[in-house]
Amino acid sequence: PVTAHDGSEASTMKLPHDSGRVTKEPKDHTLPYCMIYAVLGSAWILFSDMLLMHGRGPSTVEIWSIAKGLAYVAITTLFLFAMMRSNARSFRALNQDLERRVEERTRALEAVNEELGSFTYSVSHDLRTPLRAINGFSQMLKEHCSEELGAEGREHLGRIATATLHMSALIAGLLDLSRASRVDLT
Repeated sequence: PVTAHDGSEASTMKLPHDSGRVTKEPKDHTLPYCMIYAVLGSAWILFSDMLLMHGRGPSTVEIWSIAKGLAYVAITTLFLFAMMRSNARSFRALNQDLERRVEERTRALEAVNEELGSFTYSVSHDLRTPLRAINGFSQMLKEHCSEELGAEGREHLGRIATATLHMSALIAGLLDLSRASRVDLT
């Protein structure tokens, strides 16, 4: 047995869509609560009327008064039972609807995350080729035309090389993120 949020025992039920999550559905305590209400209400009417009759026998009016009180307790007990049952059904329906909506949103979020991971992977791979070309051409310029470029040209080539290394590190980070998002964390 599992303890529900209100301290009562709850039955557990595994959901088919989620192998690890357990839904706790509280046991229905409607009938015991109504019986306690009926017993306490009846006892109050009987004992309070008996205190009024203390020392003398009950008259017809007093007997009818007790009967009316007991009938009132019986009728209110039935209404209480019906309301509590209705509320329990509504609670279960709302809970099931909430679970369904959570499942839908979870599936939608997983689909969006999958698309984002695919997009990140694709973009990072597509950016590597032009980045290699930029780096390769800047290295060729540095090796073959270094003297014609002068000091300022070599400084610009150095900045290009630094920027391509930085961009390459960013792309590697995107690929790592893409791979990490594809790993099942459960």
